[in-house]
Amino acid sequence: SPTRKESTVSPQATQDEGLRQAKAVRESETLEPVRVIREGGIIGEKGVGQVQAFDFGASSFLTQRELRQMRELLEGFVNDLAARLSLFLRIEIDLTLGQVKASTVREAMDQMNSLTHLTLLRMSPLRGHTVVETPLDISLAIVNRLLGGGVQISESPRRLNEVEISLMDDVISIIGSEWANLWCDFRDIQSSIVGHETNPQYLSAFSLDAAALQVAIDTKLGDTQATLRMVIPRMTLEPLIGTLREIKVDSQSTNSIKITIPQAFNIGAYDITIVD
Repeated sequence: SPTRKESTVSPQATQDEGLRQAKAVRESETLEPVRVIREGGIIGEKGVGQVQAFDFGASSFLTQRELRQMRELLEGFVNDLAARLSLFLRIEIDLTLGQVKASTVREAMDQMNSLTHLTLLRMSPLRGHTVVETPLDISLAIVNRLLGGGVQISESPRRLNEVEISLMDDVISIIGSEWANLWCDFRDIQSSIVGHETNPQYLSAFSLDAAALQVAIDTKLGDTQATLRMVIPRMTLEPLIGTLREIKVDSQSTNSIKITIPQAFNIGAYDITIVD
């Protein structure tokens, strides 16, 4: 006859589970209900177990208006950066601003490759570190160009050696310098390189749940295409967000020039008045 399988649950485990459930019941009875505000401003109460905590930090540290202003600023940043890098590399490099969004550091890191080239920038006197990702294929193409060769890479992407990292630091320094120039009228920012990594999982200096701004820049150098990424933590951006209200950017064109003219002027015997 088939043997009967005995239960492996010990009496002690059963007792511990009973104590845990009894403790949960006591806590639910002693904790006061949570006061909530429903749609329409109606105030009510909910049990403790029915309320879920939610961190608004990552999604709300930039308003939609501030995010639009930031994107307009970054359009100019990318155009200036492309011009400087083209002069530095002595070959045209195409940069196009991609996604700009507020998220957590964890979400930003998930967008990166597991094997890549990461540079940490310090934007003194601001707090925190900005991460710049230059994928290995575009990094190797840039290094080849700086060594006097072309921009085509025949080998598969690999980790950069010390000499190649040093050459890439010159490019990253230009990126940091252009970022600092965005705010030069309001804050004197000095960019400096403080470290490198090859895998986003090794970035121990960051709280993964902290809010950050993701900036993606589509990059093309010759036949090599990749997405350069910047992750700017909230603590770095916070002192700069207030200045967005003072920066006037034309929403239709970032290159437009505003000219102020008098409302009335005289030409010969005629008086001409300009009406808004």
